[in-house]
Amino acid sequence: MIGQSQSQAIVYDGGVPYTLDPTRNKSLSLARIVHHAGAHGLAVANRYLQVAGDVATMGDQGILMQRAATITGMTAKSRTSGGWSFEVRKNGANITLVSLAVFGGLGSSPNLDIDLNAGDWLQFYVNGANIGFPVASVELAWRL
Repeated sequence: MIGQSQSQAIVYDGGVPYTLDPTRNKSLSLARIVHHAGAHGLAVANRYLQVAGDVATMGDQGILMQRAATITGMTAKSRTSGGWSFEVRKNGANITLVSLAVFGGLGSSPNLDIDLNAGDWLQFYVNGANIGFPVASVELAWRL
């Protein structure tokens, strides 16, 4: 362990360094993992976003969590000035785990605390009409 206080202590598990996040009151990895998704088109409406190689996060497809994790933030942007929302869904359920409101083409929520289990998988969805080239990201930290 390194540091002077509990909030500065670093613990290694599986080669990953963790420290206590005092805001969320849990041990999270020092490094953050950011997953990006998007869609092509000026009139995107109510659809799942695509990740690496234009693979849609829909049906039985999504970003698999290899460890317990916590969603710590999310952002979204588009060429559209109107309002829409970016949703994170889990394990193929048509239920929103967390949603981000986007106004004026920009949305950000940097202080989230949404826990996920190892084996969960995430899907990214935009809700709205005439969304121009939406892009979104979800920031994760591994959790002890």
